Amino acid sequence: MGYWRILLLMAISLTMGNGQAEEPTIAKESAPPMVTTVKPNPVIGAQQRQWIRIIGSGFTSGSKVTLQLGERIFPIPSERTKWLNDGELAIYANVSTGPSTWKVQVTNPEGQNSTPFSFEVKPPAAIGQEKQALEEQGRKAEVEALEKKAEETTEKIEQVKETVEEAKLEATQAATEKAALQKEVEKREQEALAAKQQLEAAKAKAQATGGLADQREVEKLAEEAEKLEKAATTEEKRLATLEVKEQAAQEKATTTETEIEKLRQEFAELRKQRAAKRTFLEKATTAAWIILVALIIWFLKRVAVNRFESAAVKKEEVQEGSARLRTLVLLLNWLGTILIILTAGYLILDEFGINMAPVLASVGIVGLALGFGGQYLIRDIINGIFILIEGQYNINDIVQIGEFVGVVEGVNLRHTKLRDLEGRAIYIPNGEIKTVVNFTKDYGRIVLDIGVAYKENVDQVMEVMKTVAEEMRQTPKYGRLIKEFEMFGVENFGESAITIRCRFKTITSKQWEVARECRRRIKNRFDELGIEIPFPQRTLNWGMPPQPHDMDEFEQTRNAVIS
Repeated sequence: MGYWRILLLMAISLTMGNGQAEEPTIAKESAPPMVTTVKPNPVIGAQQRQWIRIIGSGFTSGSKVTLQLGERIFPIPSERTKWLNDGELAIYANVSTGPSTWKVQVTNPEGQNSTPFSFEVKPPAAIGQEKQALEEQGRKAEVEALEKKAEETTEKIEQVKETVEEAKLEATQAATEKAALQKEVEKREQEALAAKQQLEAAKAKAQATGGLADQREVEKLAEEAEKLEKAATTEEKRLATLEVKEQAAQEKATTTETEIEKLRQEFAELRKQRAAKRTFLEKATTAAWIILVALIIWFLKRVAVNRFESAAVKKEEVQEGSARLRTLVLLLNWLGTILIILTAGYLILDEFGINMAPVLASVGIVGLALGFGGQYLIRDIINGIFILIEGQYNINDIVQIGEFVGVVEGVNLRHTKLRDLEGRAIYIPNGEIKTVVNFTKDYGRIVLDIGVAYKENVDQVMEVMKTVAEEMRQTPKYGRLIKEFEMFGVENFGESAITIRCRFKTITSKQWEVARECRRRIKNRFDELGIEIPFPQRTLNWGMPPQPHDMDEFEQTRNAVIS
């Protein structure tokens, strides 16, 4: 009975529910298809068919695909259209081989069309070029990033170097203060020890005598000993603080130097990575530019040196000081060439990613090994540098080096070249040069001794010599060669002549030329004025003079021969 009631109630409720107005059901319309991209992008142009994926939404299993090139339309058969899912279709079709722009449109079975989507078709060569260009662009971006990081690392190394210098300076200052304070501590300890000894002696005396004055002296010495002991303790604490400060500064310097070494290794690695990213053609091009710039600098340097040499030797006479300048310029020319070669070589090796630190270390070891065998070469070079810097002699100077006398024709770091009067070239290693006599250093001087007969008027002769010297100074040629003329007067009374001495001061290397010309002019002038220049005369007798008895024998012999 209970069951029937329940069924009856359910029936009534269903009847009331069905009595309400039902709303009509509206079929929901599906979204039209939409194409968002085509893969591969761009599509590779080829004569053969290829699978082309169309990505989008709203695709169905019955969707149709149409391709369009300009005004031409190419429907894709259903057997060459593959539905993958509602967001992807695949078609098996061929496109043009040349670069072109195509359109694709998808149509669903309900007749809904997608908006035509344009895509590019490019030949394989163009795609390869674009890919290569993109890779090249990415590689260059990586190279620029590495270069920027290397610059930042270099700046950081410089900053850390400053920190190292500051730490070393702090350590040096702390060590200096520590040494001074150490002496002060020792002094305080000695004073405290002496005060204790005095106190012990005073105590012993006070116990022996029991006097009040001795007791007061003990108290005074005890106070002084305590004061000195406190001062010594304070200085010891300061010393301990300075030791800690010095140790901290040293540790900071060591840590910072380790950091510098790591940064240098990082920098070397960055340069190596940069070199690995760059192509051989780029490296070779950069190396060629380096060589070209080095050659231009060398050429400009050579032109400057040649112009200077031409200006220095254009005049017949070398002016004072110009010879040394020319010598220094030749040295700078040699050093400049070496510097250009080393710099260019370093930059080229660095461009190819070769770390120069091990190379330089190897060069240092080799140089140390060769130093024992090349000590004479090193000695020659060092001595040559001092010769050139100090200006002991220059080109065109007349010098005496040891037993050799000649004109200096060349000076370099290795040797000095002389040319003697007979035209022989003499090469002297700079390391063998100990004492140098320079006859033409800064200026030249020559002393002339002129002998005249005793009958001549000495004052007149001196006036004639002065006149000749003054006439020489008035000439264009010898006027710029002669700096000073000095008349000393009568120098000596000889066996047959009175010697009158004078002296010329000239520019370098011209004293002998001036002396020869002066002697010639004095001789001519003396001949004009009848001034006699005496010369030694000698009478030669062959055997003894004939004696009277010898003459008689001679006459007898002659008469006998005649008869």
